[in-house]
Amino acid sequence: MKLNPDAFNRFAGEIGQRVFWRRAHECPSRNPDSNQHNSACRACVNGRIWETGECTHLALSGQKLQQAWASYGQSAGLFEKGDVVCSLPSDVPLYGMGEYDRVAFIDSSEPFSIAYGVLQQSVKFKFTVTKVERLFWLDPTLSNVIDGTLPVVNSDGTITFGRVAPPANTAFTITGRRVPEYFCFADYPQDRAHFGGEPLPRKVILRPFDLFSRAN
Repeated sequence: MKLNPDAFNRFAGEIGQRVFWRRAHECPSRNPDSNQHNSACRACVNGRIWETGECTHLALSGQKLQQAWASYGQSAGLFEKGDVVCSLPSDVPLYGMGEYDRVAFIDSSEPFSIAYGVLQQSVKFKFTVTKVERLFWLDPTLSNVIDGTLPVVNSDGTITFGRVAPPANTAFTITGRRVPEYFCFADYPQDRAHFGGEPLPRKVILRPFDLFSRAN
């Protein structure tokens, strides 16, 4: 039986989700002897630098395959909560995805809530915020919650506070929704990546980017 890569690619295009893909590169600040990155480097995150990126698409694998990875990954000590198995069509550049590449699901959103301490001078989100839903802090007696004006998120991830803002040296919380972002943890273990020389869709494990520091 001959498998048809074009048919797989068409199907992935029909059920796929739009994503923003950024290829990863090792930062030159990484020391080849210690395998540690230079902590003073501001260009990388844990020794990785990402390209500007491009919009493309991929397909989420079925529930059966997701469960198979959870079972295998747990037994091998590799599974993390939030892991997702995805199929990469062979007719898009994303097919060449490698370890630590970043993928943002631009048509989806997920909740977040982050508390910022009194020693934090400024806020700069490391993810794409789609909506800020609440800004609040506690009064000096730590008895009452005070809601502030919703801040504006700037294009660089910084925020501009509104008319009612947290007083100086006051911890506050921002709650809202963000674009889910993952990194490529590994290829999904399987017997074949090609069939008779024909490029069939690749399967990869995507892991929430919040866990990136553990993997690198």
